[in-house]
Amino acid sequence: MEKATTFVPEIVDGRVADETGKVFDLTQSVPEASIAFVTLSIIAAVTVIVLLLIRFMNKNGGRFLPFILGLVSYMFFGYVIYGMLATFLTMIPGMTQFSLDYPVQRLIMVMLLSAFLCVFGRFFSLKLLASRYDEPGDMLTFSTGFALGNAGSNLIYWLMTMTVMMTINQSGGLIGVFADYSAEEMLVVAKNYEALFTTPKESWMYQGLFVVIMIAFNVYSTILLYGVSKKQLPVYWTFIVTAVNFALTFVNGLAGYEYIPYMAAFIIEMLIIMVSLRYIFYVSKTELGDVLRTVNKPVNGKRKPAMMKNKNKGHQNFPKFK
Repeated sequence: MEKATTFVPEIVDGRVADETGKVFDLTQSVPEASIAFVTLSIIAAVTVIVLLLIRFMNKNGGRFLPFILGLVSYMFFGYVIYGMLATFLTMIPGMTQFSLDYPVQRLIMVMLLSAFLCVFGRFFSLKLLASRYDEPGDMLTFSTGFALGNAGSNLIYWLMTMTVMMTINQSGGLIGVFADYSAEEMLVVAKNYEALFTTPKESWMYQGLFVVIMIAFNVYSTILLYGVSKKQLPVYWTFIVTAVNFALTFVNGLAGYEYIPYMAAFIIEMLIIMVSLRYIFYVSKTELGDVLRTVNKPVNGKRKPAMMKNKNKGHQNFPKFK
């Protein structure tokens, strides 16, 4: 009876193979285009956030503290609450196997949970902060902070990925970065970092564009939630915002699972965001007194409210929904 042999990987000419015969080149570099697209994605996302914040503070009378509170709000709802609920779901018997067997259904469930928390988190926070930060400008800076929180995980991931990519290229490949590793350890590293070399460079660009789209949606859709919180818009707007949020993230998720091309996902997302922004701006002007309008700057150190108040019916230029 023959004795079973144990597979032992070896590094030969800068390459290592696994038990199936798949070869990993430990000397290859990450495509420069991938690094460039990751860098541009970081710059684009940060630039959009900064420009929106400056615009809302200078033109709409927003203050900086609501921006910080918006960031904290997303950290609480988007990370803490979401993490707790996700952990609870994994404890349900059979859920782990269900996720493996039905990836699309799992994607739907995860994106629905994420969309609900994003909308509920903003609505709840706006109600909570209403007594102190009630002006449209503060709402806009708050929404910018919330959008930064939503994009934060991507920004951190991109920064780490860009650093790893540049380190690999400067060291002459994985074999230079992990020179002291054994063949077994190097095989594990090669499998873990394989995506850096095989991911289509265009996908990094599309991910960056998606994050910019989500920043715009998170910022401007908060206008509708603000209207609902002020009881100037019907509650069904919260469900519409949730549905659009889900649609955007679900389409991007389908592209991530390679069910649809990234280009197709980007086109669909652009159509969704353009239609959404058109209706948001329309509702803002016709039903909410145009909360995006420029307001007067503070006079003699005193901040002038963005809305004139009425003794009986709250904001005079914030008409009720008809």
